Amino acid sequence: MDKRITVFVVVIVLVIIGFFGVNSLFKEKIIAPVSPESPIGGEASSTPLVVPDQAGGAQIFIGRAMLPGSGFIVVKKTSEGVTGTTTGEVIGVSDLFFAGTQENILINIGQEVIEGDTLTAALYLDDGDGEYTLADEVIIDENGNPFTATFTILSEGALENEVKL
Repeated sequence: MDKRITVFVVVIVLVIIGFFGVNSLFKEKIIAPVSPESPIGGEASSTPLVVPDQAGGAQIFIGRAMLPGSGFIVVKKTSEGVTGTTTGEVIGVSDLFFAGTQENILINIGQEVIEGDTLTAALYLDDGDGEYTLADEVIIDENGNPFTATFTILSEGALENEVKL
């Protein structure tokens, strides 16, 4: 009787060890970080911010954002003036994201955007307080240019093949 209990306990221990061992092997492969050089959508891409032209509404769709540290995606309305294109008021800010690649993001905006509006999304690093403020710095590339994506509102309803999440 004691031998059966001992064998049973040994088998259970081996099953548990095997489960955790196999699980850790798969876990490493599944949650490997995505780098800018990693293929996304079948192609290698180093574009840190991807925003398609889209339909109007109360939300903005961001296809992909790659942040080097914790930060935000900020959406501003763009206007044409006598001196050229200027980026104006902030109309939407994402939740705080941690470093890495984020995909398929919806950002609520403070006003409806309509056909013909031009908007700019930009990546900002958090200053440590967890909230977007003017103290947060825009993320720039090696040439000193901010990582931005300008896009246009093409219609006021959903576009063909467009799905708002």
